[in-house]
Amino acid sequence: MNIRKASYFLGVMALYAGSALGVTVTYPYSGAPETFVVPAGVTSVTIEAWGAQGGMSDPVTDNLGGYATGELAVSPGDVLNIYVGGQPSGEPGGFNGGGAGDSLGAGGGGASDVRTAGNTLNDRVIVAGGGGGGGIWSGANVIGGVGGGLTGGDGLRAPNNAGGGGGTQSSSADGTCVSFNNPVVAGGFGFGGTTVGAGCGCEGYGGGGGWYGGAGSGNCRGGGGGSSYIQGLTNGSTTAGLRSGNGEIQITYDEGAAPAPAPATAIPAMSAYGLALTVLGLVLVAVRRLRVSTSRN
Repeated sequence: MNIRKASYFLGVMALYAGSALGVTVTYPYSGAPETFVVPAGVTSVTIEAWGAQGGMSDPVTDNLGGYATGELAVSPGDVLNIYVGGQPSGEPGGFNGGGAGDSLGAGGGGASDVRTAGNTLNDRVIVAGGGGGGGIWSGANVIGGVGGGLTGGDGLRAPNNAGGGGGTQSSSADGTCVSFNNPVVAGGFGFGGTTVGAGCGCEGYGGGGGWYGGAGSGNCRGGGGGSSYIQGLTNGSTTAGLRSGNGEIQITYDEGAAPAPAPATAIPAMSAYGLALTVLGLVLVAVRRLRVSTSRN
């Protein structure tokens, strides 16, 4: 009787463990939109998004991209449009909303987002903000604001010279361009502010992309970070300033009948069926050994 109970218990545990396994599909930066088609049997996915770090006129580590995560209700066959933010090189802004810098400054990092029902900015259900452009000027740190968080970080030039403000849930911000709080370098819905053509003087730094992008800043001061967004999801959360380099998006779902989609890099996972068979095989071996031990006693 004890052997039968043990076999039944371990078998149930094996099936339970197998059903809890998931598949994670990773989308690294590509510089172009991609798609995820919801597999058969899947009704919910967990999305994790990292925005890109802002550009750098000199190597810095303080203008990191933001992070956002949450769960999205879906139906089989739904198409999710994936936009992964890029970290720019030089003055241009990063892919997906980074604002451009000028005069040897650096552009802002692009946001990473997922869109449903279309490809417009209004179709975004999750956004991870990009960091503002930063670097070093005349020995002083030009600090780009980090990607949000629900609010992006403010840019500056050390120790406390104000630059571009961070994006929020309802607006961008102003930045420094000859004068403080100048709207000429503000960002907007989905894009970071730029200093190109503004005549700010000194080096100009772009704002990071985001739900609302951060403001750019001239006068050798860092651009603001873009805000993240999770209102389109359940159990969502954000963290400011986590990602270096380009952005990334990961989509995880409980394994159903269909395999992971081909366009992205799927992290291998043992199927629920395979795991159940493996554990049940181990159970049978254990039962046999218990019987042999019992007969010897």
